[in-house]
Amino acid sequence: RFAPGFFVGPSWSPDGTTIATAENRGEGAVGGRIVGIDVASGSETELSTGWSFVGQVAWSADGRTLYAVARRGFNTNERIWQIPLKGEPRPITNTLFDHRIVSLSADGKTLFFVAGDTTRSEIYSVPVGGKMPASLTPGTDAFHDQPRLSPDGSRLVFASTRDGGGLFLMGVNGESVRRLAD
Repeated sequence: RFAPGFFVGPSWSPDGTTIATAENRGEGAVGGRIVGIDVASGSETELSTGWSFVGQVAWSADGRTLYAVARRGFNTNERIWQIPLKGEPRPITNTLFDHRIVSLSADGKTLFFVAGDTTRSEIYSVPVGGKMPASLTPGTDAFHDQPRLSPDGSRLVFASTRDGGGLFLMGVNGESVRRLAD
């Protein structure tokens, strides 16, 4: 067992049999990995290793690829990585800010994520193929967090400090932003 550690960002596999989660060693220790935990037995399988930190994990719709917020090395930012279960990981994003929270569209073609610092962040979308991310919340000078897709995949709900703070809804292209709750 990889211990002592803590689990971060668990995600159900599409078939519901496995939970993929990041496991990081305690403060000051080197090493993070992604494990798969069998729901029926609790047995663990190492899915990816060699990370200095791993955050939230998301599965592809076909269950053959993971997407994770992760960092390789200690002088780099957290990025979104595409991690095939058979193959080598590759970065999807490369910006000056740390990335948090990754979510995959229902059709498996678009990733949504948050990038920024502790006072200002934006919600982005990027094609799974890894092109230039598009900001869905440009010019708002606010902290945006926790974007989640609606069941039909047409809208995002997110928390934000914009306009006095609250819970907001918007289309997946950043359109029609409205406050849902204060």
